[in-house]
Amino acid sequence: MKQLRYLDFSQIVMLFLVMCLSLILIASVTMDHFEQESKFFTPYVLKQLRWFILGWGIYVLVCLFDYHKLKDLAPILYGIVIVSLVGLFFMSPVRNVFRWYRLPFLGFDIQPSEVAKCIVVIMLAWFIDRNKARMHTFKNTSIALIIGLIPFVLILKQPDLGTALILLLMLFGMLSIAGANRFILRSMVVVFCICFVFIAALFLEIVPHSTIKPMATKIVKEYQFERLNPKTYHQKAALNAIGLGAFLGTGFRKSDFSTSGWLPTAHTDSVFCVLGEQFGLLGMYILIGLLYFLGYLGFRSASSANDYFGYLLGFGMILMIMLHGLLNIAMMCGVLPISGVPLVLVSYGGSQILVVMGSLGLVQSIFIRRFRF
Repeated sequence: MKQLRYLDFSQIVMLFLVMCLSLILIASVTMDHFEQESKFFTPYVLKQLRWFILGWGIYVLVCLFDYHKLKDLAPILYGIVIVSLVGLFFMSPVRNVFRWYRLPFLGFDIQPSEVAKCIVVIMLAWFIDRNKARMHTFKNTSIALIIGLIPFVLILKQPDLGTALILLLMLFGMLSIAGANRFILRSMVVVFCICFVFIAALFLEIVPHSTIKPMATKIVKEYQFERLNPKTYHQKAALNAIGLGAFLGTGFRKSDFSTSGWLPTAHTDSVFCVLGEQFGLLGMYILIGLLYFLGYLGFRSASSANDYFGYLLGFGMILMIMLHGLLNIAMMCGVLPISGVPLVLVSYGGSQILVVMGSLGLVQSIFIRRFRF
């Protein structure tokens, strides 16, 4: 327990502030809009609070865990997560997707794709650390690419485009700092650019949505293609909610849009829009600032690692968390099509809270052991 005195307490303060904001926003859209005396601690708020408490427990345990031991566990953990992702396709689908293992006897569901992102970071850090002198070769970069692409394909098949996109960007980021083969990195950039131009052309209606729909629906399902339609109700509702808030917002529970059920998934994926409506542009700036400092502190902790494995591990974990926040905000602001990416530590939901707290605990574990040689 003496190790805890070396913690980065600035990170803990940032986490506490983000969690408080999460509870306020969830309460604002789950309290009875028509009852002035409705209780703040709604069932959703209480459940989110329980997830936060459990998350802090995991955070402390992972802080005390010596991250160097993950070197021996990395291949085993990777194998387990691949098996769990494949196993989803033998389960009954939930809302027509294969994302969760239902555990009714425990009262919650498990989403392996959330854990998969962390395990891929661990596995990549392990592989790159073992081959750091030869990562520039085509062979080693290809192997690292395959390590990331196997879970990417399985998650995309569920389908879960948002998580798959985070995994792919995370893979590119880790390969970039590892000095991977330039040809492969440039090829990835070209593919990213082509995909971005295609999505932008549809999303900005440069190419009519209806023109390409017959061909596109032969490759992907119709509801997946419809996410690229900027005229979907969810996309318009998200922008309307943010626009209603102006600079200072309408005030806590004083909004007539998000609290009345007009905004889809208000307490989960669209919680940033609730923030924009009730607390305005100022509130959004505050949250973005908190997430920015959380990321800055995380990258600083990763940079303090006394070994290459720790540096890669910390960088990958923080990159994953920051991508979550960045993509959710971009989707809610109409920059990207909405695809179900939660706002890290703010959206309602247990899986992402536990995974993020475990990831940040791992970053703290690296920071605590920065003086060990």
